[in-house]
Amino acid sequence: MINVELMDLPTTIRGFVTKSVDDYTIVINSKMSAETQKQTYRHELRHIERGDLDGSGDIDRIEMEMQNVDRENSDGEIQV
Repeated sequence: MINVELMDLPTTIRGFVTKSVDDYTIVINSKMSAETQKQTYRHELRHIERGDLDGSGDIDRIEMEMQNVDRENSDGEIQV
């Protein structure tokens, strides 16, 4: 199951995803615009789809790879 929560986060954080046994929680910054929240949701969902939360990789490298994927998936607009 994937849960989604809006949370009042620092503006430097758009969102993140956590994993418990069989569930994921995507936390999205409530201060961001609706469009940025959608982009953040898609970004965090891709982390789940790629298995990035399985603990087998360097988070900085994973995030850099995801930034490239986000750019490739955008229509001229960088999605993060």
